[in-house]
Amino acid sequence: MKKQMRASLLNDLRGRRTIACAAIGAVLGLLSFTSPVSACRSHKPLRKILLDVIPPAAEKSEVVAKVEILGMSFVRDNPRMTPLTTALARVTEPVRGTETGQIIEIFAQPSSCGDCYLGQHPVGSRGFIAGHFYRVGDKTLFEGRW
Repeated sequence: MKKQMRASLLNDLRGRRTIACAAIGAVLGLLSFTSPVSACRSHKPLRKILLDVIPPAAEKSEVVAKVEILGMSFVRDNPRMTPLTTALARVTEPVRGTETGQIIEIFAQPSSCGDCYLGQHPVGSRGFIAGHFYRVGDKTLFEGRW
């Protein structure tokens, strides 16, 4: 009698464990398809777009200016692709390649660490930029990280 009860109890526990494992596996499978990957892929220090000073390596860049970030936006040139994150900035002190008051669009795609190289709350931030302009579709974007 005890052996039958024990066998019945073990079978019941195995069945419940199988159902629980299947449910956990299904939930984890769904999460892997719906959750964005948030692993930080770099051991290097985060490179910045807005600089306090122009580093010597950036002094000869095509574009060098002090800017103020006015807002963030997204550029989607292909509906099937992830939109590019950009920042709108006004040039406050041109050094090379820009004019005072010029509005430029800065490529600010987030890193794998979740930072967009401009900080957590970039609107209103001021700093120097150094880099170059390039075209994406019908837009001209600035790119430069140091």
